[in-house]
Amino acid sequence: MWADPALSPRDRSIATVAVLIALYRPEELSFHLRVARDNGVTRDELAALITHIAFYAGFPAAMSSLEGRSHTAVISPDDLDVRVAGLAVVNR
Repeated sequence: MWADPALSPRDRSIATVAVLIALYRPEELSFHLRVARDNGVTRDELAALITHIAFYAGFPAAMSSLEGRSHTAVISPDDLDVRVAGLAVVNR
């Protein structure tokens, strides 16, 4: 599936991380966050993705993606600039 040329590994990583966050699958997320970084997704792009997911999958699901020690090496709350209902929740 990952070898299908219709999507790049980078694009597949973005889709996979988004789905894992939206479905609250933290047991898989740490691994796929690292794979995403290895596939060229930047910390800023992951932060933007998590911010975007907050509006569609819900703020709790998006923020839960930042919990756990194994995640912080890849992305942390300090990387986000999340604004919900006009309130700055976390700033860089």
